[in-house]
Amino acid sequence: MTSESQDTSSGQRAGLFDSLKRLADTLLGIISTRLELLATEIEEERAWLGSMLVWTLVALFCAALGILLATLWVVVYFWDSYRLL
Repeated sequence: MTSESQDTSSGQRAGLFDSLKRLADTLLGIISTRLELLATEIEEERAWLGSMLVWTLVALFCAALGILLATLWVVVYFWDSYRLL
């Protein structure tokens, strides 16, 4: 028996099923980590989308206000020239 093939905690030789169990535990850990990362990415994207929605609404409000002010400026500019009777 070599020291490489022995389990350090019990001193017994590690079997195929122990290796498979460690492999499965490692794979489950990797999958769990990846799912946590995916959840974090989705949460960040959702926050970014909310921020973009707010900025879009602000931009639309500013554009509408600009159109309103431009219209009022045209009305005031031509107030005396084209007066209705």
